[in-house]
Amino acid sequence: MWENGAIAEHMLHGYGYAIDFAGPNAPTSWQAPGYPFELYFFEKAFGVRPLTFLLISLVQCLGVSAMVFPVTWLACRWFGVRAGILAGWVAALMPLYAWYCSRIHQPADVMAIYPWVLCGWLRTAEAPKPWLAVGTGFLTGFGALFSPTMLAVFGIISFVLLVRAIFLANRPAAFAIIGGGMCTLLTITPWTIRNYREFGRIIPIKDSFPKELWYGNNPDATGTPFFAGGNEAIGLPPEWASNYGKVNETQLMDLIKKKTYAYIASDKAGFIKRTATKILWLWTAVPRRLLRSSGESGGGKYYWIHTGYWFCFLAGFMVALWKGLLRKFEIILSLTTVIIIYSAVYGLTIVGNARFRGEIEFVFVPVFAAACVAVYDSLTRKGSGAAD
Repeated sequence: MWENGAIAEHMLHGYGYAIDFAGPNAPTSWQAPGYPFELYFFEKAFGVRPLTFLLISLVQCLGVSAMVFPVTWLACRWFGVRAGILAGWVAALMPLYAWYCSRIHQPADVMAIYPWVLCGWLRTAEAPKPWLAVGTGFLTGFGALFSPTMLAVFGIISFVLLVRAIFLANRPAAFAIIGGGMCTLLTITPWTIRNYREFGRIIPIKDSFPKELWYGNNPDATGTPFFAGGNEAIGLPPEWASNYGKVNETQLMDLIKKKTYAYIASDKAGFIKRTATKILWLWTAVPRRLLRSSGESGGGKYYWIHTGYWFCFLAGFMVALWKGLLRKFEIILSLTTVIIIYSAVYGLTIVGNARFRGEIEFVFVPVFAAACVAVYDSLTRKGSGAAD
């Protein structure tokens, strides 16, 4: 259960939202609060036993299974009914979704929330209704409490939709989008206030970016959290150990950030090369030798399954470009936003976990389905022409 489980355990023992990163039982904002609290509520209600984790897995299964509805809706909206039906089946049979349903970690929840939020914002901009704007805004904030990257993605998407509504003089849509955005901020504000009271600074959701930046930019950096072979993790800088228990978590993160920035400044060309390499790996495949090979890692075990279906998606994307299928505003906005945000976040930090890109692969499912339909139509037309 990693950091999430450690935080939930601290809460169960009365230490509050804490972990041992900055010191024994030290208050933390290392992880977004959504999943630690989910674990805590389930463990508090049912105990720390197999039944509890089975129930969590079943909830995750329900959430991920329900993705077929928004994914189908998006594909129908963008490419027609046939692409929609195929996209629904692809979402239902995605190996990555099946894998993360059984992991006691936040990816399944994040994957399940993402497509509903995208549908909500697109629908709000098209047919503004107060209940839809409010629900979409709160769901966006709720999802961000599991994955803050979601906040960046939908911040851009909703802003662009707002500008478009203003340009088209669509006042109802503009007001609905603004209202939805206020609901998003309202959802995350209590946690931001908690962080301010705890650490004396504004931390909207989490503060672990300096640590991740270090993992991606240090003398031993490989692009993933591991050395070649995947058995040994890259360590934190000596500033972490020398200041353990002496400062709070945000101050410790500041020290790690300062050390990382100094290293980046000392080798700017290396930083650019590392960043470009990680972006390339994010959208293709990370070398297998750099993936974690210890514990219950599925990265190496299911490497060819994950890499195989993703390269099918990439092929579908290229076919869609070739066939001119990616011309609609909503498609361009959705794809461009996730590509830019995820390239920036993981290009600067680390790649190597399937869940990083897996959160937004649902955007590529309708494109893949549309490409398959286009190829099928092209082949059947040729076949009919040859028969005639």
